[in-house]
Amino acid sequence: MRGAIAVFLFVSVFLVSENEAAVAVGFFEDPAHPGKCVLEGLILDAGQTARNPNKCERIVCSANSMAQIQSCGVYGLAPGQQFGEYLTPNGDYPACCERKVISV
Repeated sequence: MRGAIAVFLFVSVFLVSENEAAVAVGFFEDPAHPGKCVLEGLILDAGQTARNPNKCERIVCSANSMAQIQSCGVYGLAPGQQFGEYLTPNGDYPACCERKVISV
């Protein structure tokens, strides 16, 4: 099982690295909701996907309360540039990650 998780994490990081996203995986269980992913006020069934209501993240629930959290990650800018405001802060992930780039 641990080997499968390690392979899953490696593949996840490899696949999203071109999209400049960050991925976290963990167990989000609640005895009141067995087999479901419970986090950020959401109760998700295995196979269900939702946007985090509090942050620009996508939550993907898998079997046994394991969830993958996909977030915006870290972006690098060229010298003389800085980030401005988010373009669609309330949009679906990953559109909510997009920011204006300002030359300084």
